[in-house]
Amino acid sequence: MKLFIVGTAFLKPEQDEPEEGRLLAFAMNNNQLEIVAEINIAGCPYASAYFKDDMIVSTVGNKIIIYRLSSFQFTEVTRKFGQILPLFLKIENNFIVIGDLMKSLNVLEFKDNMLYEYGRDYHSSWITALESWSHNVHIAAENYNNLIVTSKLEASFIGDIPRLEVTASFHLGEFINKMVKGSLINDASASTKPFQDTLVYGTVSGALGIILSLDKQLFLDLKKLENSLEDVVHGVGGFNHEL
Repeated sequence: MKLFIVGTAFLKPEQDEPEEGRLLAFAMNNNQLEIVAEINIAGCPYASAYFKDDMIVSTVGNKIIIYRLSSFQFTEVTRKFGQILPLFLKIENNFIVIGDLMKSLNVLEFKDNMLYEYGRDYHSSWITALESWSHNVHIAAENYNNLIVTSKLEASFIGDIPRLEVTASFHLGEFINKMVKGSLINDASASTKPFQDTLVYGTVSGALGIILSLDKQLFLDLKKLENSLEDVVHGVGGFNHEL
């Protein structure tokens, strides 16, 4: 049976953030949606996603909570503190990628019915959209209209926690509020063979864009073209953009 999971919150004027909410499971019955399971939670479920083995992961307040939905009942499996406002999450196998409004990105690993910190970006980036290429490579947009890519480097630690390093960044100049894996054409595999792992993003101004992962040889060829153009085409004001 296919279920729809919906998170709700009770908004009260005297509260800065919702302190009560619910997770609801809907099923289709005779072309109508019916609630087949629900659970009251202490906080607002900002994001939820199917995890694995009848489990649901949800960001509730400043926590990450995994629930099991079995026999039309929610039961809590485990929880992990350490967030401020986790608005975004992506699932990659046993890994949960979290995008926090104020604490950038971190990755949790689920094993032995527990959540463990796999890596964290310690920059104070205010994340506005998130997508994951793998459990180790993530791309996010932040409120200064930049795109950042983070990866876990084995030799980079802060204390006992591996650090997610910002391995690439780009100033887009647009405020991205949604990012998903996909393409703007029906059969991306046939006409975009040189491109891998395409992402589509949307901005608050209504723009749509594509982010492509290039194979190494194509990237090197385009980089040579870019460097050659710099010798011929000079930008307005004569600014040098080399780092």
